Amino acid sequence: MNCEMMAAVDGQGPRIARRLEQVPGWFSAWERRLSRFLPDSELSCINQQAGQEIRISALDGDVLRAALRAARESDGLVSPP
Repeated sequence: MNCEMMAAVDGQGPRIARRLEQVPGWFSAWERRLSRFLPDSELSCINQQAGQEIRISALDGDVLRAALRAARESDGLVSPP
């Protein structure tokens, strides 16, 4: 997504440390699925089928609902393409 990310937690211990170590992998996986810049990502495939009825993954549905909610709650300041 061509940006820097920071993860912080309120806690400590080996379990939390292991979870924090997983964060970069989560973002890599999300980028592979949700990037509009990668031609084979799920989002790019959806965009290529614009105007057609298609099934989308649960992740895509969650992201779409969050984007539309952000647009609504920000009075259009956030505008998903």
